[in-house]
Amino acid sequence: MNIKEYYSVMSRIYLNQVILVGLFLIGCLFLFGSVGFPFLFKWITTGVIMLLVYFFVRYAYFSFRGDHLRDISKDRKLKIINSNEQMMLFLPAPSLSIKFFKSNGICEYEIKEEKINLRKWYSPIKIGRNESKFYQFKKRDGLVMAKMKVLHRQGNIEITTLTNLKSIIQLKERKRNKLTFDADGDRILIHVSAHKMVVTKNNKTIAIIENGWMPIKWQRYFSPNTPILSFKEEVIETDQIIIYGLLILIFNNQ
Repeated sequence: MNIKEYYSVMSRIYLNQVILVGLFLIGCLFLFGSVGFPFLFKWITTGVIMLLVYFFVRYAYFSFRGDHLRDISKDRKLKIINSNEQMMLFLPAPSLSIKFFKSNGICEYEIKEEKINLRKWYSPIKIGRNESKFYQFKKRDGLVMAKMKVLHRQGNIEITTLTNLKSIIQLKERKRNKLTFDADGDRILIHVSAHKMVVTKNNKTIAIIENGWMPIKWQRYFSPNTPILSFKEEVIETDQIIIYGLLILIFNNQ
């Protein structure tokens, strides 16, 4: 997937929601118009119209962004300013779904639930996400780099890599501005502030997640508020996969 395709998917999702909410609004107009209940009709109609406007604005935004991008396939040779930096974009789904884009608009990795139960689409998002346990970390070509079993309440993650190497990450302490994990004897801290998260391993910074800034060249593809995941150059692949797993716990309830 590239960023133009992402915007196309998002615009279709919100267009479908506009249609569904619009049909629901028409149904409400017919129902309450014939039955009565003017007070209840007023509040329900107001809420539905606000929801309809929100979905339409989102649809218009993603359609505009997608329509004003040329074919990304023509831009694949663009220089990637920093290969250690990835833009994080989320897909609306009953379980967490994150796509990681390089600065040239190409999606390199994704995290998604291994198999989404159809029932979750009809249950509250928070309930559906807390029930999700099995995730996959994939490359752009579909290769599964790691499988992740997440126990949300305990804050534990079991990661199995492509080479069957297993890592168990356990939540040891949770504070408002800091999370402490044990990863096979290594101490991993996540320091959280308003627009930034710093990940350290044994007191050494290995990754930073922040939003609110972005080079102007990247803004033709991404919103300036898009979260950016940055790895330090010396971070090995195993530690990177652990960080991807921790992102599930961090963003699952946001």
